[in-house]
Amino acid sequence: MDPLRKARDLMHLGDYSAAKHIYEDLSRNDPENEPVHFQLGLCYSADRDFQRALHEFESCIKLDPTHLEAHIELGDLYFKLGDDSRALEYLQKSCEIDPENVRARTYLARLYEHTGNYDHAIRQYKKAIEGSEANESPRHDLALAYIHNGDLLDGYLILQELVDEADLGLLWSRINKTEQDLAELNVSATADYISMLKDDMDTVESRFFEKYGYSIRYTKGMLDALERFLQMEEQDILKVRNEIRMLIHLGVGFSGDTERFELQSMPGRFSGFQLGCYLFTSEQLTRSESRLPGSYEEAFAQALTFLQHHQ
Repeated sequence: MDPLRKARDLMHLGDYSAAKHIYEDLSRNDPENEPVHFQLGLCYSADRDFQRALHEFESCIKLDPTHLEAHIELGDLYFKLGDDSRALEYLQKSCEIDPENVRARTYLARLYEHTGNYDHAIRQYKKAIEGSEANESPRHDLALAYIHNGDLLDGYLILQELVDEADLGLLWSRINKTEQDLAELNVSATADYISMLKDDMDTVESRFFEKYGYSIRYTKGMLDALERFLQMEEQDILKVRNEIRMLIHLGVGFSGDTERFELQSMPGRFSGFQLGCYLFTSEQLTRSESRLPGSYEEAFAQALTFLQHHQ
């Protein structure tokens, strides 16, 4: 078998160590072979031999200065190794090579977010989303960047869109599966039954995607938590956060509304859903000491205005 094909097959099977030995032999026999350097870099990276991986990717770029994937891999490796400046250099270059590459934009955005430059991160996530297919869209990352930047409402609305679309996708798959099953069973009521399901689907779709038809339940839950936390000291918010985390370890689910829980750190009785909202909001409020409470008061006022106008 051709050595290149054998090495590729081994990589597909996850046997990077065996593939590595083949690529090493190929590289010694043909040191100017740029694809071999790149594949060997992937093997070293999979084995967590990062210094050798860096050397191979850099060798690849010397042979092909516009090799997109090598630039991305170098940026990612330097990021993992804590060298943010080198990571930035290679990721910015990868975006210059291919401005529409989703992976390059997403990695660059994550680097900006890691360094606290949320405005740059948000811009890069938006550019990544413009060039992405729905199933690879980094909208979840964009939502978290908004939230970390104090733009709670924008972040929550994107997260809610993702939840809604996942529900819609599940419903469509159920419809299609039902249509297939009924057709195979040759049931006479197939057409009427599917029509009824699709009418239900249209109702769900309009409820989720009218101009202001987002479900605002999560937004309200976060607002309730935010309103309460704005009246509390940070150490008290931390106590609430830690107690809810402990409940998670004890197996409490956050999707239900019927069961009620009491906290020692905060008076009241709360549903699992409410505890989830309190946990998520408390984590954002206590994430960074450098953030001023005023930014959250502003976010709260903005979100409250939204609710008043669009309920």
